[in-house]
Amino acid sequence: VWSNHGIFVAHGVLAALAWAILTPGALAVAWFRTLVPASWIYIHVFANVMTVLLTLLAVSFAVGGVAKQDRSEHYTKMHHWIGTALLALVAFQVTNGLLRPPVERKDPSPASSPNSGDSQNGQNMMPPQRVILGAFPVPRTPREAWRSIHQLTGLTALGMGMYQMQSGFKLYAMRFQTAAIVKYFWMYVAIFVMTLIVLKLYVIREERKVRRGVAHAVSTTDPDVTEDEPQVETVGMNHHTMT
Repeated sequence: VWSNHGIFVAHGVLAALAWAILTPGALAVAWFRTLVPASWIYIHVFANVMTVLLTLLAVSFAVGGVAKQDRSEHYTKMHHWIGTALLALVAFQVTNGLLRPPVERKDPSPASSPNSGDSQNGQNMMPPQRVILGAFPVPRTPREAWRSIHQLTGLTALGMGMYQMQSGFKLYAMRFQTAAIVKYFWMYVAIFVMTLIVLKLYVIREERKVRRGVAHAVSTTDPDVTEDEPQVETVGMNHHTMT
């Protein structure tokens, strides 16, 4: 028979795996998808699905632990409410991810016209001109609207998960009279964020080196092409086609 202490330890371990490892990992692999272009989406989906399952188990252990201690404590703290909302939000995130619209592609065939049937199916039409509303661009296509929602939901869920982690550590320390480890958690977060920033700067630097190298090769091959012409600008941009 599990003790009350053991139930909350299991709750914390499951939550930590979901929100300190899997969710940040899912966001990181999407951010650095150019490093693993063939497999990033599978890692991203797997991490998100496992986050839902582990969060569901963590909530189940928490409900059982509170019920075993004192049923009157159910939903008496903000940690309880945000945990339930977080479970619903991450379930929505994964479901929404499975409903991702296809990428709108331009039909390279000159035979296609805006009035042709092929150009009206939404698969090969050029997106409309971008509209800026204040400081935010308005999504032009269903894919862009989906991506904006997916990114916003993911960042919101991560923020809620971070709050849950630190508040959970405090509740555990208060309930079982142990030393709080919140400061170590924030140290871990700081190291993780700094690692991502350094890696991102390195990737940007390498991509710029590749673009300069290709631009130089093109300019030496064709003297009429300069580094400032738009032909070179498209080099290395294919990683934006899949999100």
